[in-house]
Amino acid sequence: MEGRLPEDLERYIFELVALSRPVAIPTLILVARRVKNWIEPLLYRVIVLDSYPPIDGLPFFASDVLYDILRKKPKPLLEHCVKHLIVTSRTGGGSSSQLRSMLLLACTGITDLAIQSEVPLATHELFAIAKFTALRYLAVHLQHLFRVIHLDFTHPVFRHLTHLEVRDMGGLPDTIWEHIIDIPNLTHLAFRDVNLCPIFGHALDSCPRLECLVFLCQLREDILLAGKLVDDPRFVALKMGGYPALPDSQRDWQRNAIGDSYWASADRFVAAKKAGEINTHRYRIDIDDGAWGP
Repeated sequence: MEGRLPEDLERYIFELVALSRPVAIPTLILVARRVKNWIEPLLYRVIVLDSYPPIDGLPFFASDVLYDILRKKPKPLLEHCVKHLIVTSRTGGGSSSQLRSMLLLACTGITDLAIQSEVPLATHELFAIAKFTALRYLAVHLQHLFRVIHLDFTHPVFRHLTHLEVRDMGGLPDTIWEHIIDIPNLTHLAFRDVNLCPIFGHALDSCPRLECLVFLCQLREDILLAGKLVDDPRFVALKMGGYPALPDSQRDWQRNAIGDSYWASADRFVAAKKAGEINTHRYRIDIDDGAWGP
């Protein structure tokens, strides 16, 4: 009699492979019906709404495929299975706008959402986002949300948020940013605008639960403007590197969706400082070569 693994162990192995390399799922589900039942939902866990293929390991969903999924798959499947969604600026056109709206309205269990600033969200889409009460990770230009539907940091959309990447390059009053510590479960905060350095220094001073503050910058000169932030061991200045085809923000979001991103690098860096493994005065990571700078 041919040997066979216990079913729970077999399922664990298939799920592990599917999560580590979702692009392989369409092939894996051909093994057996039971395997299809186990791992097909994981195929929809990460959706990149972009006309350009995602990073290696993630499946590419063409628009017609996504339409079929939204129309034919049971609603509870999308509510519970889609956890990571990024909407980029390279999905222009009326049909893509409709597709984006359908995704935002159907995938109510999203825990990780990123939206590029150039994407012209409609009011009903913003209201749909405001109902995402399961969000843990959010990367967005907050001025769009705040100005259209008048949110503040005490709104339920932020209730379970632990990781926030602020992509605004100005556009909101300083008094709004000072209330960012009102997000009750926020432990990780990232920003890209050097003008926010002094304001987010207040967040470090006022929020002991904040474990990591990441400044995502392009130039060493930007880092030098970080001011007194460099004195806090929780501060990390992360110099973003180039990447052929994908902007840094999209690449890093996609890596985060499969468990490897700048958040993980920053956490390791802060932990090493606290453990005395590196000088506490060091605050810079250079993504180009992985070096920890001064």
